[in-house]
Amino acid sequence: MKNRKINVYTYEIDPPHKTTISLPDYLFELFAVKLGGTTQAQDWIQAELERNPTKYAIDTSQQVRKTITLLLTVPSLAT
Repeated sequence: MKNRKINVYTYEIDPPHKTTISLPDYLFELFAVKLGGTTQAQDWIQAELERNPTKYAIDTSQQVRKTITLLLTVPSLAT
């Protein structure tokens, strides 16, 4: 299974920090279908993670996050 890498920029700490997370392709495709395309999906996921880093438990002290399952925390995308 391939993973798609998404850069997340966190401005809540000084200096601003970039974290890279990996999202499984199959999960990313669910977002793409729901949101109308891969560009829209990537933009939405990146914006959501940047706005709510603590909601998704993104550890900004790590350069790379393991798989994050957004469907568990964003039920509206699972429908």
